[in-house]
Amino acid sequence: MGACNRGEAVQCLYTKTLDLLSRDDEDWAARLELLRPLAMVAGFQKTREGQRECAAYAANLAADDAPGALAACRRLIELDAELSGK
Repeated sequence: MGACNRGEAVQCLYTKTLDLLSRDDEDWAARLELLRPLAMVAGFQKTREGQRECAAYAANLAADDAPGALAACRRLIELDAELSGK
């Protein structure tokens, strides 16, 4: 999967997470690929709630909690939509 751009970073993070979790093997290189979109998302979060969700995503991913990581991603998508007025 290609690089993420800033405008679509939250959706890109979600898509890359789904891609990683759909694989049968433990792919640590793919986990490292999630750091760039996560850093982009965290960098433009202006609310504490957004920063908290980024931290929750990272913690859940590190703990192999796939449902928790995806839930944090979905909350970030919702926050992004609210802030952009969509």
